Amino acid sequence: MVEELDLSAILAAYREPKGCPPYHPAMMVALLLYAYSRGVYSSRRIARACEERLDFQAVTALAQPDFRTMWVCPVSMDINEAFA
Repeated sequence: MVEELDLSAILAAYREPKGCPPYHPAMMVALLLYAYSRGVYSSRRIARACEERLDFQAVTALAQPDFRTMWVCPVSMDINEAFA
């Protein structure tokens, strides 16, 4: 489903800072969409689910983003503009 979305606005803002490379925006969008569809809205609960639940691990390919990463992703960009 995420492959069919136009993520050009998100990918345009995608930069690799120094240090550890960031998670790919498509994976973060897929994770947030999946979490929200399962009724998991808290960034801390999403991060914990990435560690403990197989369904979340399947979405992230075993990546375990920190709760701060989940909080920064939607806050750092205007989601309405990204999907307009």
